Amino acid sequence: MAKNANNTALVRYRKIWIGVSWMISLIVAVLTLISADLGAPPWVFILCGAWLCSLGLPTTVILLALARVWGRIPGMETPPLSAFAVSVAVLSLVAQTISFHAVVRRKS
Repeated sequence: MAKNANNTALVRYRKIWIGVSWMISLIVAVLTLISADLGAPPWVFILCGAWLCSLGLPTTVILLALARVWGRIPGMETPPLSAFAVSVAVLSLVAQTISFHAVVRRKS
């Protein structure tokens, strides 16, 4: 009964769960990149890495995949950084939504 109640709460508030986990993932990814540039202590990367390798994994995968192909499209110059940021945000929201629904379906 408790398992079904948890799934009901997840499904009922799915937009909130997806939105919050997506926003935290984007904020943690940006914080990690800025911290690396500023020479932050190692514990910051451990905490950020723990989130990015667990609940933030869809966002991390999208960020790394898009960084891999960005600017390497034949016949096209490197697009601006703002286009990269918007692309990561949109694609990571889609990935976070798909992964959330897959986890909920698997738990059912």
